Amino acid sequence: MINMERQKIERLLPWHAAGTLSRRDTDRVEQALADDPELARRYDLVRQELAETIHLNERLGAPSARAMEKLFAAISRPQSLGTAST
Repeated sequence: MINMERQKIERLLPWHAAGTLSRRDTDRVEQALADDPELARRYDLVRQELAETIHLNERLGAPSARAMEKLFAAISRPQSLGTAST
């Protein structure tokens, strides 16, 4: 595989792992993965990183009801013109 094309494909790997590529790009990536064992290895690493990121974010949990109430109240509160928001 030509180095420039391989780099383009490699940059698409996170989006491929997330399932957000177009059909055309998905086909390109899948063909490249089938043809290039090193690229396939890198894709496995991308998938592992994505899974770890999802797991860590899920462990954070949702904000408390009080925190959400405070946030929505702040969003709803009109701000006067000329005051800086902090």
